[in-house]
Amino acid sequence: MMSLGGKTVINFGQVNIKHLRDFVANVRAAGGPGFQRMPIAWPNMSDPSPTVEVLSIAPGQQTLPHYYTDQVELVICWRGRGTVSVALQRSEGPGWDPCIVDAADSNGIHIEPGDTLVLPKYALRSFTALDQERKSVQHPFPRAGQNPQVWPVEKLVLLLVRISDNHGVPDGVTSYVEGKAFPQGYPQVLSSDTLMSYKRKILDYLGFELDPKLICVRSKIWGKEGLVAGGATDFAKPAFHFTAYTFVPGQENPEHFHPKSVELALCWQGCANMTVRPSLNPVEAGIAKWNDALEEKELMEGDLVLVPKGALHWYGVSGNEDLVMLALQTPHPILHVLEDDSPGSSLDAPKGK
Repeated sequence: MMSLGGKTVINFGQVNIKHLRDFVANVRAAGGPGFQRMPIAWPNMSDPSPTVEVLSIAPGQQTLPHYYTDQVELVICWRGRGTVSVALQRSEGPGWDPCIVDAADSNGIHIEPGDTLVLPKYALRSFTALDQERKSVQHPFPRAGQNPQVWPVEKLVLLLVRISDNHGVPDGVTSYVEGKAFPQGYPQVLSSDTLMSYKRKILDYLGFELDPKLICVRSKIWGKEGLVAGGATDFAKPAFHFTAYTFVPGQENPEHFHPKSVELALCWQGCANMTVRPSLNPVEAGIAKWNDALEEKELMEGDLVLVPKGALHWYGVSGNEDLVMLALQTPHPILHVLEDDSPGSSLDAPKGK
């Protein structure tokens, strides 16, 4: 139970927060595989709902080569560093082209916190965590035989989000397929422009509107219209949109809904207040009324919320830090529909005051 505006109401869990840190696995156990996937699920969620996982990889360990027959995958690096080995399906005939790399001396595409990658269907992939690194200072307690300037590093933690295109996979059949090995041959070294078709840094898309009376800045990272640098299509466009929202204290993302998609919201930096008001009839979102907002919850860095299709939702800054929210929406004809609060909402008072 909770109190809002002098009234005591039942907490129905409208803002169902999942803490990313709760899904990070201990992967350093001796004799273990060195990596583990932990699924994040929201019960009773409407379609099309993304598959969300946290992949933890011990330093120096590598996942098995694999691909998905019907899913585009978004990779967000949360902690640690490593490489992603990627080989694209051949345009003619079975198999894969040689691996793509970001440098001649690399075995894949390097990733670090804040990097995002989009991997298309049938792309063979494997994730490897960095093992150690050389520093300019010495380790305070080096082991016997260890170079004191070579330090062990933290494990790699990735947030994986996949969206199915719902074609070609019968019910009950998994789209996950393990590959035997990566193709031989000289790797393809990508130019910086072409690399942007696969990898984009969140930081490159962050800019703030400093006047709190004006609307927050929205910058689309993935799912752009048309072509991107290098002449390659944006692999995310048919499957999802991924957008950064930036706020200074006092700003908000006004209450709105997405009539034909769910939204996965991730608090990337700072703290946010959020409300979610499910539609009484998601099939007729925008025509049917919405549930009253019975709770306003605070999201901290690494918190995720999956907003049901057609639900009104709002978020704004909590506290005095600048806020960065990341939002993934499955494709739909109408991106962003603003809607005035319906009468009787227990949270109808102006936000942020």
